[in-house]
Amino acid sequence: MNTQIKTTWRKVKLGDVANVLPGFAFKSSEFKKDGDIPVIKIKNITDDLNVSMENGEYLDESALNEKTKKYLISNSDILVAMTGATAGKVGKFRSNKKALLNQRVAKISPKNIDANFLWILLGNKDAINLLYRLADGAAQPNMSGGQIENLEFRIPARIEDQKQIADVLSAYDDLIENNTKRIKILEQIAQAIYKEWFVSPVNGGNLPNGWKNVALRDAIESYIGGGWGKEEPDDNYPSPAYVIRGTDIPNAAMGNISTCPLRYHKPSNLRVRVLQGGDLVFEVSGGSKGQPVGRSLLITTNLLGQFKQNVICASFCKLIRPNRSKISPFQLYEQILSWYENGVIEKYQVQSTGISNFKFESFIEEEKITLPPDGIREKFDHSISPLFDEIYSLGNQNQNLRQARDLLLPKLVSGEIKV
Repeated sequence: MNTQIKTTWRKVKLGDVANVLPGFAFKSSEFKKDGDIPVIKIKNITDDLNVSMENGEYLDESALNEKTKKYLISNSDILVAMTGATAGKVGKFRSNKKALLNQRVAKISPKNIDANFLWILLGNKDAINLLYRLADGAAQPNMSGGQIENLEFRIPARIEDQKQIADVLSAYDDLIENNTKRIKILEQIAQAIYKEWFVSPVNGGNLPNGWKNVALRDAIESYIGGGWGKEEPDDNYPSPAYVIRGTDIPNAAMGNISTCPLRYHKPSNLRVRVLQGGDLVFEVSGGSKGQPVGRSLLITTNLLGQFKQNVICASFCKLIRPNRSKISPFQLYEQILSWYENGVIEKYQVQSTGISNFKFESFIEEEKITLPPDGIREKFDHSISPLFDEIYSLGNQNQNLRQARDLLLPKLVSGEIKV
């Protein structure tokens, strides 16, 4: 800790300390699922400040030439969504592999500033809100590279002071990243256990004694569409409850519930829609190109405990309550994940006026699921439930770490707290 030299601060424009480069308009006809180089598009900038390549698009190595090489992304670059509903969101591509930047996304590359400090400066709520306010179109928010360059910030004049601040806050990010890696490993273990118990025994086509195939409908106790309620309470909508939307599912599956809004609902609507441990949230409308509807979330008591209020799913989702005398919620969740990954769920998607909908009744009638004897179901529950408890516990730790970091960040960046 440096106690001898007083930190001095200076006001800079972002363009003084970083280069801003909007992406390149690659042709959609060039994208390949099995290409060599991921292409970062606006859909890949997510709420958790990471770049997700789930259902991503790729180019062959041949797409690299003198014209496109400058759109390669390095680990020190910060990516900003420039248009649409996600305008102002930032992210990092946390990989040593090559990646290219598509149009509607800009990369911010440090030049006269510590790279980690720049990330801390831009990767916080205040900066994201500032970036979002740059978007000047009501129907289609849009910002330019020049507008981003003109953003003003106060930063420590000395690189050494920037590094000290970055080191303190980076410790939080490192813990979050390690927890996230552990969550992904636990998810892989859960899927492997599911396949060992329920896929391998029936691969030969003949079910073991006591096992049976039934329509998915026969394994479900009940299902109902979600609700949305109102932003503010009134006489008809007095009851508070958080709402899990389709867009919240990826974060909530990692134990991060920070994006789920608190809304107010009619008591009669809330009563039949409150989520319980063992329920599934299933997305039936929305989606986008390359991301079909049908994402799902397993609700556990551990996850519900993080909300401190009732929780329902949004109107574009369904609450599915498994018949627990027939099927484990963990088995049903892992089966739906498998159907999503292997394209079964996509068969029931219907495109309508730009929104993807889902033929839910056909899905639960036509798809079959294998039910084991009671003893095997109970042993499977006992084997896999600790994994989900750990996933949501780590996710809760990450949420607490983010909150602590976000409280500390403005005090360090403003100089209120000195390092």
